[in-house]
Amino acid sequence: MLTPRQQEVLDLLRSRIEGGGVPPTLEEMAAHFGVAPSTVAWHLEALRKKGKLVRDARARNIILTPCSGEGGALRRDARGIYLPGDGLAGCDPERIMTFTMDDDSMFDLGIHCGDTVLAVPVEDRAAKPGDVVLAKMPDGRWAVRSYFPISRRFFELVPAHFGFYEKRFRISSGVLRGVVAALIRRY
Repeated sequence: MLTPRQQEVLDLLRSRIEGGGVPPTLEEMAAHFGVAPSTVAWHLEALRKKGKLVRDARARNIILTPCSGEGGALRRDARGIYLPGDGLAGCDPERIMTFTMDDDSMFDLGIHCGDTVLAVPVEDRAAKPGDVVLAKMPDGRWAVRSYFPISRRFFELVPAHFGFYEKRFRISSGVLRGVVAALIRRY
């Protein structure tokens, strides 16, 4: 359970990340709440321990976790990817899929080669028009693309960078595997 202030900090982070893609600095958060930067750091550490975010010592390096359930803690898998712990409501950590981008097909949406995406299976979260999804192509390759239904029987997977082409599939093809919920970038 979060304290009211922790919820306010989490809400500020979410709005800044969703609005501009960059989390605020400690100083910006401190000014926003009228407290010392050390107080903000204390709240961020509490949120990290509760599994709501991942951060390290670098500036602006805050990643919100893909699940918003109560409790739980974060753990790293063998590849060094942070995954939510077992206690997160509505999000089974064993079902979260990870994929490291091997091309720049989504560059214009800010997903670069080398980034790792975390996806929730489509059985747990249905894809909506414009969602970024993880798909297994008929040739066996995995790809991250934007999802756009064309009719009740077909949808397109659309890249976000020149030199890559959209592909059309039947809804029943089984190509869609997950909806991207988070991105991890290593600097």
